[in-house]
Amino acid sequence: MTHSVHILRTEEALSELSRRWAPLARHPFSHPGLLLDLCRADENIVHPIAAVVLDDSGEIRALVAGRVEDTEALQTSAYLPFQKPVVRQLVIAIGGFMGPERTELASELLNALIEELDDGIATLIELPIMDETDPVRGALLRSGNNRFQRAMVGRNVRWILQIEDDFDTQLKKLGRSTRSTVRNNLNRFNREFKDRFELQYLTSKNANPEQFDRFFQDMVTVEDTSYHRGLGWGVSDTPRERAVHNASVREGWFASSMLHIDDKPAAFAAGLRMNGVIFGTNTAFVPDLTNLPIGTIMFFETLRQICGSDGFREWEFGPGDAQYKNRICTHCIPTEQRTIYSQKLGARLLKARIAATTMTLSALKTASTRMGIENRIKKLMRNRGRGK
Repeated sequence: MTHSVHILRTEEALSELSRRWAPLARHPFSHPGLLLDLCRADENIVHPIAAVVLDDSGEIRALVAGRVEDTEALQTSAYLPFQKPVVRQLVIAIGGFMGPERTELASELLNALIEELDDGIATLIELPIMDETDPVRGALLRSGNNRFQRAMVGRNVRWILQIEDDFDTQLKKLGRSTRSTVRNNLNRFNREFKDRFELQYLTSKNANPEQFDRFFQDMVTVEDTSYHRGLGWGVSDTPRERAVHNASVREGWFASSMLHIDDKPAAFAAGLRMNGVIFGTNTAFVPDLTNLPIGTIMFFETLRQICGSDGFREWEFGPGDAQYKNRICTHCIPTEQRTIYSQKLGARLLKARIAATTMTLSALKTASTRMGIENRIKKLMRNRGRGK
């Protein structure tokens, strides 16, 4: 059975749908409030886009939403400098497949976007990161969708921490060695900075506009000193970042902590909370304040405040493997992300170039790790980016 899939390409058309769309959002970045704000704020975004199937009464049966933007075609955490091609992409937002029939209609929604791709709207479609157990992914694989099956695939994991009812129970979920180290570091930090530090955990319900604005400014101040900035990452005071910040406050998702030492911002963890899940977005700390792991300390001091609070069920650390996530998180879930390229020659050449670059970077990373020089390369690139 086929269904009529409507393609919406304008802010006005998507805004008209937003009242029916908003309750279906499974992640802040696929919510119309944030997605449309991003499209207004970022000059690199050409326009929003959605494929939708409606029932006879106009209610949404299934929807996939994203944006068309000019951005780097190769997203990587590699520390080595290299040229990243900027191309026009159709980017599906995280959690972008929505609606009560999103699984059953996933293939038809995707085919409608692929038609847009081949008509020249973009060079590639970047699908959202999906759990390997996601029913939408399973449906797309079973559908025999040739373009989905031949897409370029990147695999990863996402780490999750289940938030317990009290802090002692939370610590007991850690391994014995990690638990002992965390307790020791927390005690040492409280002794070293006694009466000199303050941790604020702000949510959309417990803070005022002045506090939200100060948080944003303090966040950028910390980020400007962090190793992220040296690598060209992190939060900056840009219209895009402002759009995320303002939407999170307005929609009730804001859930972030800021650590001050001697009345100066020292570390932060920014997040968006929806349906009991904190989606971590950015975190950073000022280096050289102490020999203690200040980022980890801030994280556990934050947990001390929110354990047992209503509306806090999980902390989602996002994709990417890391030792610290392995130590403190409850579990991880395998994920994948697929990229579908246009049939045009230029897109095929780009796909080959990106595949070759990805293989080269992976080989260089493996070699630097085996040679024991990866951390030296990281430090060099961080300091170079920070002008040291």
